[in-house]
Amino acid sequence: MDGPFLAPDSLRGRRVTVMGLGRFGGGVGVVNYLLRQGAVVTLTDQLPASELADSLARIDVGQLANLRLGGHDSLDFTSADLVVVNPAVKPEHPLLKLAADAGTHLTTELNLFWLAQRGHIVAVTGSVGKSTTTTLIAHILERTRDENGGTVRCGGNLGGSLLDVVEEIEPSDITVLEISSFQAERLGWVQARPDVVVVTNLFPNHLDWHGTVGEYFAAKSQLARYLTSEQALVFPEHDGNVAAWNAKGQRLRVSVSKDAVSIQTVGEARTICGALPEFPQLPGPHSAMNIALALTVCIDEFKRPLDECLDAIRSYETLPHRLQFIGEVQGRKFYNDSKATTPEAAMAALQTVMGPLHLIAGGADKGVDLTPFAQAIAQRVTSACFLGATGPALLTSANQCLPDGESKPIACANSLEEAFGLVWAQSQPGDTILLSPGCASFGEFRNYEERGAAFCGLVESLRCRATS
Repeated sequence: MDGPFLAPDSLRGRRVTVMGLGRFGGGVGVVNYLLRQGAVVTLTDQLPASELADSLARIDVGQLANLRLGGHDSLDFTSADLVVVNPAVKPEHPLLKLAADAGTHLTTELNLFWLAQRGHIVAVTGSVGKSTTTTLIAHILERTRDENGGTVRCGGNLGGSLLDVVEEIEPSDITVLEISSFQAERLGWVQARPDVVVVTNLFPNHLDWHGTVGEYFAAKSQLARYLTSEQALVFPEHDGNVAAWNAKGQRLRVSVSKDAVSIQTVGEARTICGALPEFPQLPGPHSAMNIALALTVCIDEFKRPLDECLDAIRSYETLPHRLQFIGEVQGRKFYNDSKATTPEAAMAALQTVMGPLHLIAGGADKGVDLTPFAQAIAQRVTSACFLGATGPALLTSANQCLPDGESKPIACANSLEEAFGLVWAQSQPGDTILLSPGCASFGEFRNYEERGAAFCGLVESLRCRATS
């Protein structure tokens, strides 16, 4: 769908509609990029100007051909040469169908970056652990010796837009991108060939968007579909879903044991690292695999020294909302894992946090099976409180998973604040209170960041009351 627009200079004079400005920088980046390329830009968003004030302040509205807020006009889609689609817009959106039927080409902010950049790309995808693995790879590459002297950048689904700096990227530079399933599906339009594709794992997710598990896995596989023998696909040895992909790139299967990190290719197995040292900021078996994947990329693909890679990991700081230790109040430890929007991510947190545990979980319904999550909750927690649309189902299922005659303080709440109060009342010094929802945030909150920030605010309020 990107065929006629293979180079930035082909955008000059083109009528381009940007569908969705958003609040996280991607829309701002693409609008400014298009204006720099001389495109005739129409910006349209369903939100009113009052909710987009911060983003609008970062573009020159006077250069726009049209600014349409508070709703869309079909003419902006049928009369355009190109429509830039926000990642969150579903493929079956009627305006996208109208545009396609009118011969309008569709693209994305990430696709435009892909076509314009000139460096190396490491693309990281998966159901759990994408953000940590992406930023960990970038952190290691930044802090280890590079004979080519290239600059390392990080972006994609992490937020912001690398289109702001795409003209600065040199052939020796490396860009590490977190790629969501929404972005991966549409990268098929440009037949993307990353230098390295990393898949952390694959579990059913975002079925409310993709429809079926098969379509979700197929969207992820677009990243590896056009690889050649010059590119690599890096993934956990045990993940049969990725192993089944029909990818022509060099396949590096990564395994972690108590003795070594090893990779296996066709006809060859080799060890790239002995037993992993402990990294307190990256606990648990899922973190060990993220580390192993990152080491494979940095050592095997970019030839960085092992000792420097391990030193770099020691200085790595975890991202907010990813099993983030918030602090301790009256002997209780608090962890913010709001980014855990899948059951698998939350279940990994349950396995990682030690000691008596009080859980806040639940949220929007993405159409995935929550039974394994409920089973893990019933086995692991001391108490739990559930939120949102999935709350009642989690409550029922968790109670059903308890052994006969056993009961635990498990309940539903109407708000995060109410849930916080309930689990606090059940806790004692030495316990841990964990926000790890296993579900999307939509409903009470706009996104997982807002949910995590609210949780941190409740902890801070509790700390202030405790010290007053």
